Amino acid sequence: MGYTFGDGDVAARRLEHLAGVYEPTSAALLQQWAPPRPRHAVDLGCGPGHTTLLLHRCSDAIETVGVDMSARYVDAARETARGVDGVSFVNADVSRALPPAATGAGLAYVRFLLTHLTCPADALGAWRSGLAADATIVVEELEWMRSEHPALDRYYCIVESVQRANGQDMHVGGRVEAMMAAAGWHVVHSEAARLRPHASAMALLHLLNLEALSADPALAGVPADELARLGRSLERLARGEDEATIDYGMRQVAAVARRPPS
Repeated sequence: MGYTFGDGDVAARRLEHLAGVYEPTSAALLQQWAPPRPRHAVDLGCGPGHTTLLLHRCSDAIETVGVDMSARYVDAARETARGVDGVSFVNADVSRALPPAATGAGLAYVRFLLTHLTCPADALGAWRSGLAADATIVVEELEWMRSEHPALDRYYCIVESVQRANGQDMHVGGRVEAMMAAAGWHVVHSEAARLRPHASAMALLHLLNLEALSADPALAGVPADELARLGRSLERLARGEDEATIDYGMRQVAAVARRPPS
Protein backbone atom coordinates (compact mmCIF):
# COMPACT_ATOMS: atom_id res chain seq x y z
CA MET A 1 0.00 0.00 0.00
CA GLY A 2 1.37 3.43 -0.91
CA TYR A 3 0.10 6.93 -0.14
CA THR A 4 -0.16 8.93 -3.37
CA PHE A 5 0.99 12.21 -1.82
CA GLY A 6 3.78 10.81 0.35
CA ASP A 7 4.50 11.73 3.97
CA GLY A 8 6.97 14.58 3.65
CA ASP A 9 6.62 18.12 5.00
CA VAL A 10 4.47 19.28 2.08
CA ALA A 11 2.21 16.26 2.40
CA ALA A 12 1.82 16.93 6.12
CA ARG A 13 0.88 20.56 5.44
CA ARG A 14 -1.75 19.46 2.90
CA LEU A 15 -3.29 17.10 5.46
CA GLU A 16 -3.42 19.87 8.06
CA HIS A 17 -5.19 22.12 5.54
CA LEU A 18 -7.45 19.27 4.43
CA ALA A 19 -8.46 18.63 8.05
CA GLY A 20 -9.77 22.15 8.40
CA VAL A 21 -11.68 22.03 5.11
CA TYR A 22 -13.56 18.81 5.90
CA GLU A 23 -13.92 18.97 9.69
CA PRO A 24 -17.48 20.41 9.84
CA THR A 25 -19.09 17.77 7.59
CA SER A 26 -17.05 14.91 9.04
CA ALA A 27 -17.93 15.96 12.59
CA ALA A 28 -21.64 16.05 11.74
CA LEU A 29 -21.46 12.56 10.23
CA LEU A 30 -19.65 11.09 13.25
CA GLN A 31 -21.97 12.74 15.74
CA GLN A 32 -24.93 11.21 13.94
CA TRP A 33 -23.68 7.65 13.43
CA ALA A 34 -21.06 6.86 16.07
CA PRO A 35 -22.44 4.62 18.85
CA PRO A 36 -22.72 6.35 22.24
CA ARG A 37 -19.38 6.55 24.05
CA PRO A 38 -17.68 3.45 22.60
CA ARG A 39 -15.02 1.84 24.74
CA HIS A 40 -12.60 1.53 21.83
CA ALA A 41 -12.52 3.56 18.59
CA VAL A 42 -9.96 3.33 15.79
CA ASP A 43 -8.98 5.78 13.05
CA LEU A 44 -7.68 3.81 10.06
CA GLY A 45 -5.15 5.75 8.00
CA CYS A 46 -4.84 8.48 10.62
CA GLY A 47 -2.01 10.48 9.02
CA PRO A 48 -0.62 13.09 11.43
CA GLY A 49 -3.54 12.65 13.82
CA HIS A 50 -6.08 15.35 12.92
CA THR A 51 -8.84 12.84 12.14
CA THR A 52 -8.02 10.82 15.26
CA LEU A 53 -8.62 13.82 17.50
CA LEU A 54 -11.82 14.54 15.58
CA LEU A 55 -13.00 10.96 16.07
CA HIS A 56 -12.12 11.02 19.76
CA ARG A 57 -13.95 14.27 20.34
CA CYS A 58 -17.09 13.44 18.30
CA SER A 59 -17.51 9.88 19.58
CA ASP A 60 -16.49 10.56 23.20
CA ALA A 61 -14.70 7.20 23.06
CA ILE A 62 -12.91 6.02 26.16
CA GLU A 63 -9.90 4.96 24.07
CA THR A 64 -9.11 6.06 20.51
CA VAL A 65 -6.26 4.57 18.48
CA GLY A 66 -4.94 6.07 15.27
CA VAL A 67 -3.19 3.70 12.86
CA ASP A 68 -1.01 4.67 9.90
CA MET A 69 1.62 2.94 7.80
CA SER A 70 3.87 6.01 7.92
CA ALA A 71 6.16 6.05 10.95
CA ARG A 72 6.79 9.74 10.27
CA TYR A 73 3.08 10.51 10.44
CA VAL A 74 2.66 8.46 13.59
CA ASP A 75 5.45 10.44 15.27
CA ALA A 76 3.78 13.69 14.18
CA ALA A 77 0.40 12.44 15.43
CA ARG A 78 1.84 11.74 18.87
CA GLU A 79 3.03 15.33 19.03
CA THR A 80 -0.33 16.63 17.77
CA ALA A 81 -2.20 14.70 20.47
CA ARG A 82 0.28 15.31 23.29
CA GLY A 83 -1.62 15.77 26.54
CA VAL A 84 -4.92 14.38 25.23
CA ASP A 85 -6.07 11.53 27.46
CA GLY A 86 -7.22 8.30 25.85
CA VAL A 87 -5.54 8.81 22.45
CA SER A 88 -2.65 6.70 21.14
CA PHE A 89 -1.09 5.82 17.79
CA VAL A 90 0.31 2.72 16.12
CA ASN A 91 2.50 2.34 13.04
CA ALA A 92 0.97 -0.43 10.88
CA ASP A 93 -0.37 -1.19 7.40
CA VAL A 94 -4.12 -1.80 7.69
CA SER A 95 -4.71 -2.74 4.05
CA ARG A 96 -4.74 -6.49 4.81
CA ALA A 97 -5.29 -6.86 8.57
CA LEU A 98 -5.74 -4.83 11.72
CA PRO A 99 -2.88 -4.55 14.23
CA PRO A 100 -3.54 -5.83 17.78
CA ALA A 101 -4.15 -2.29 19.05
CA ALA A 102 -7.12 -1.92 16.67
CA THR A 103 -8.53 -5.44 16.93
CA GLY A 104 -11.92 -5.63 18.61
CA ALA A 105 -12.70 -1.91 18.35
CA GLY A 106 -16.39 -1.04 18.42
CA LEU A 107 -16.07 1.98 16.12
CA ALA A 108 -13.86 2.53 13.08
CA TYR A 109 -13.50 5.71 11.05
CA VAL A 110 -12.06 5.86 7.52
CA ARG A 111 -11.63 9.06 5.49
CA PHE A 112 -9.73 9.21 2.20
CA LEU A 113 -8.02 5.87 2.77
CA LEU A 114 -9.80 3.47 0.40
CA THR A 115 -8.89 5.76 -2.50
CA HIS A 116 -5.21 4.96 -1.85
CA LEU A 117 -5.61 1.16 -1.64
CA THR A 118 -5.16 -1.09 -4.64
CA CYS A 119 -7.57 -3.66 -3.13
CA PRO A 120 -10.07 -1.67 -1.04
CA ALA A 121 -12.62 -4.51 -1.03
CA ASP A 122 -10.09 -6.83 0.64
CA ALA A 123 -9.39 -4.19 3.30
CA LEU A 124 -13.08 -3.80 4.09
CA GLY A 125 -13.33 -7.56 4.57
CA ALA A 126 -10.28 -7.64 6.82
CA TRP A 127 -11.68 -4.85 8.97
CA ARG A 128 -15.02 -6.64 9.22
CA SER A 129 -13.19 -9.69 10.61
CA GLY A 130 -10.91 -7.75 12.95
CA LEU A 131 -13.33 -5.33 14.58
CA ALA A 132 -15.86 -6.18 17.30
CA ALA A 133 -18.81 -8.40 16.39
CA ASP A 134 -21.16 -5.43 16.84
CA ALA A 135 -18.82 -2.77 15.42
CA THR A 136 -19.86 0.35 13.53
CA ILE A 137 -17.76 1.74 10.68
CA VAL A 138 -18.05 5.23 9.23
CA VAL A 139 -16.48 5.87 5.82
CA GLU A 140 -16.00 9.01 3.73
CA GLU A 141 -14.59 8.83 0.20
CA LEU A 142 -14.72 11.07 -2.86
CA GLU A 143 -17.38 10.12 -5.43
CA TRP A 144 -16.95 13.04 -7.82
CA MET A 145 -15.17 16.36 -8.06
CA ARG A 146 -15.63 18.64 -11.04
CA SER A 147 -15.49 22.27 -12.05
CA GLU A 148 -15.99 24.32 -15.18
CA HIS A 149 -12.83 26.27 -14.36
CA PRO A 150 -10.15 24.99 -16.80
CA ALA A 151 -7.35 24.88 -14.22
CA LEU A 152 -9.41 22.90 -11.74
CA ASP A 153 -10.71 20.58 -14.44
CA ARG A 154 -7.16 19.90 -15.65
CA TYR A 155 -5.92 19.36 -12.10
CA TYR A 156 -8.61 16.74 -11.45
CA CYS A 157 -7.69 14.91 -14.65
CA ILE A 158 -4.01 14.87 -13.69
CA VAL A 159 -4.62 13.51 -10.18
CA GLU A 160 -7.02 10.89 -11.48
CA SER A 161 -4.42 9.67 -14.01
CA VAL A 162 -1.66 9.58 -11.37
CA GLN A 163 -3.81 7.52 -9.02
CA ARG A 164 -4.86 5.20 -11.84
CA ALA A 165 -1.20 4.64 -12.74
CA ASN A 166 -0.65 3.61 -9.10
CA GLY A 167 -3.57 1.17 -9.15
CA GLN A 168 -5.83 3.49 -7.14
CA ASP A 169 -9.27 4.98 -7.72
CA MET A 170 -9.76 8.70 -7.15
CA HIS A 171 -13.55 8.30 -7.27
CA VAL A 172 -13.78 5.14 -5.17
CA GLY A 173 -16.75 6.61 -3.29
CA GLY A 174 -19.05 5.42 -6.04
CA ARG A 175 -18.14 1.81 -5.23
CA VAL A 176 -17.97 1.95 -1.45
CA GLU A 177 -21.53 0.91 -0.61
CA ALA A 178 -21.43 -2.16 -2.85
CA MET A 179 -17.97 -3.19 -1.63
CA MET A 180 -19.03 -2.90 1.99
CA ALA A 181 -22.11 -5.02 1.45
CA ALA A 182 -20.01 -7.65 -0.34
CA ALA A 183 -17.58 -7.66 2.61
CA GLY A 184 -20.37 -8.49 5.06
CA TRP A 185 -21.14 -5.02 6.37
CA HIS A 186 -24.78 -4.03 6.82
CA VAL A 187 -25.14 -0.49 5.50
CA VAL A 188 -27.44 1.68 7.63
CA HIS A 189 -26.69 5.01 5.94
CA SER A 190 -25.32 5.92 2.52
CA GLU A 191 -25.44 9.35 0.97
CA ALA A 192 -23.53 11.21 -1.71
CA ALA A 193 -23.29 14.48 0.19
CA ARG A 194 -23.03 17.49 -2.12
CA LEU A 195 -20.32 19.69 -0.66
CA ARG A 196 -19.58 23.23 -1.78
CA PRO A 197 -16.02 23.90 -0.67
CA HIS A 198 -14.66 27.38 -1.24
CA ALA A 199 -12.51 27.53 -4.37
CA SER A 200 -9.68 29.43 -2.67
CA ALA A 201 -9.34 26.81 0.08
CA MET A 202 -9.40 23.95 -2.42
CA ALA A 203 -6.95 25.67 -4.77
CA LEU A 204 -4.46 25.97 -1.90
CA LEU A 205 -4.94 22.28 -1.15
CA HIS A 206 -4.43 21.42 -4.82
CA LEU A 207 -1.22 23.45 -4.97
CA LEU A 208 0.16 21.46 -2.06
CA ASN A 209 -0.96 18.27 -3.78
CA LEU A 210 0.88 19.15 -6.97
CA GLU A 211 4.05 19.86 -5.02
CA ALA A 212 3.72 16.56 -3.14
CA LEU A 213 3.19 14.71 -6.43
CA SER A 214 6.18 16.28 -8.17
CA ALA A 215 8.40 13.19 -7.77
CA ASP A 216 5.76 10.66 -8.87
CA PRO A 217 6.84 8.98 -12.14
CA ALA A 218 3.22 9.06 -13.33
CA LEU A 219 3.48 12.85 -13.54
CA ALA A 220 6.45 12.69 -15.91
CA GLY A 221 4.19 12.76 -18.97
CA VAL A 222 2.83 16.21 -18.13
CA PRO A 223 5.06 18.95 -19.63
CA ALA A 224 6.81 21.13 -17.08
CA ASP A 225 5.51 24.34 -18.68
CA GLU A 226 1.94 23.06 -18.41
CA LEU A 227 2.41 22.28 -14.72
CA ALA A 228 3.87 25.76 -14.20
CA ARG A 229 0.85 27.39 -15.89
CA LEU A 230 -1.49 25.22 -13.85
CA GLY A 231 0.31 26.23 -10.67
CA ARG A 232 -0.04 29.92 -11.49
CA SER A 233 -3.76 29.51 -12.17
CA LEU A 234 -4.25 27.71 -8.87
CA GLU A 235 -2.29 30.42 -7.07
CA ARG A 236 -4.66 33.07 -8.45
CA LEU A 237 -7.61 31.04 -7.22
CA ALA A 238 -6.00 30.51 -3.82
CA ARG A 239 -5.44 34.28 -3.45
CA GLY A 240 -9.04 35.03 -4.42
CA GLU A 241 -7.98 36.80 -7.65
CA ASP A 242 -10.10 34.41 -9.72
CA GLU A 243 -13.43 32.72 -9.07
CA ALA A 244 -14.70 29.19 -9.57
CA THR A 245 -17.33 26.80 -8.31
CA ILE A 246 -16.64 23.19 -7.40
CA ASP A 247 -19.21 20.40 -7.54
CA TYR A 248 -18.08 17.87 -4.96
CA GLY A 249 -19.72 14.59 -4.05
CA MET A 250 -18.56 12.89 -0.85
CA ARG A 251 -19.88 9.37 -0.30
CA GLN A 252 -20.67 9.05 3.40
CA VAL A 253 -21.46 5.55 4.63
CA ALA A 254 -22.23 4.13 8.07
CA ALA A 255 -22.47 0.37 8.47
CA VAL A 256 -22.65 -2.20 11.23
CA ALA A 257 -21.04 -5.63 11.49
CA ARG A 258 -24.16 -7.23 12.93
CA ARG A 259 -27.43 -7.01 11.00
CA PRO A 260 -29.74 -4.52 12.75
CA PRO A 261 -33.17 -5.69 13.90
CA SER A 262 -35.81 -5.42 11.18
